[in-house]
Amino acid sequence: RDWSSDVCSSDLALFSGKFSIDWIAELTRRKPSEILAAMEQGVDQHWLEKQGPGLFCFSNEQKRAFLQEYWTRDEKQLLHKKIAQLLVKVLPDGSDRALLIESHLLHIDNDEETCRLLIRAGDIHRKQFRHDEALAAYVKVLQDLDQASGKDADNIFVHAAINYSK
Repeated sequence: RDWSSDVCSSDLALFSGKFSIDWIAELTRRKPSEILAAMEQGVDQHWLEKQGPGLFCFSNEQKRAFLQEYWTRDEKQLLHKKIAQLLVKVLPDGSDRALLIESHLLHIDNDEETCRLLIRAGDIHRKQFRHDEALAAYVKVLQDLDQASGKDADNIFVHAAINYSK
């Protein structure tokens, strides 16, 4: 296997939308030039698409799914956690932030802060009539905070339960 396959399997394939070369560099601690070479290979082979300066996304979902199979369930969960932590740190507040992080939060155990992001994503989905996506976000919050205690956790849990029932 070549290096580009490793990078794509471990990091790129877990992103469900646009991703930045900077994010991959921080996650992998690899040189940006190495990552860019792998990404350009993906563009040349038509499974990655350049979205702007340093931004890419998968153009071939079958390839993305194939690359994800490299990792075990536990490894994927750990990578989703690392990606979520990175995105929470680097993305500015706003509705896009919640939607960009949501796909990773659905695969990990969440704290109160990340449950708030899931609720925000669920609320956006609900307002745009994407009910299945909204329900998935609310259910995840209910599962993650089921055993939590404290006023904040209770308030978040109640908010998720009310929105789930709408």
